[in-house]
Amino acid sequence: MFIPRLSPIQEEDVEEEPVTFFEPSSPYYLTTMYVIVAALAVCLCCGLLYQAFCYKKTRSGPDNRINQNAVAPDNTKVRADMEAAVKEFYKSFSVTYEELRRKCKAELIQLAKLKRQAGKSLISNNTAWESDA
Repeated sequence: MFIPRLSPIQEEDVEEEPVTFFEPSSPYYLTTMYVIVAALAVCLCCGLLYQAFCYKKTRSGPDNRINQNAVAPDNTKVRADMEAAVKEFYKSFSVTYEELRRKCKAELIQLAKLKRQAGKSLISNNTAWESDA
């Protein structure tokens, strides 16, 4: 049996260039940046299309609440009910507003009377700093 004798491998000094990945002029860096930007652009387009289709689907679906609750001009019963509700609200709001306005006016008149009485008592006592009230 013949076993060849191996001679020791002579190491040659091979200078390898260091891989510079984070250098902007490196081809690895530029390729990676182009791939990442392209992937982000594809993801953005897919997301926008998905949102557009989902929005369109929900707006035009059979259970769309916006279209179901809309008061159509030909639906006179619903329109009449809505007008009656609006008139009733306006009437109750107007009554409440007028009542509050009348109360506020009465309070302002009462405060003005109290202020005049306090002013007269201060003048009659010749005391400008103390009040009898």
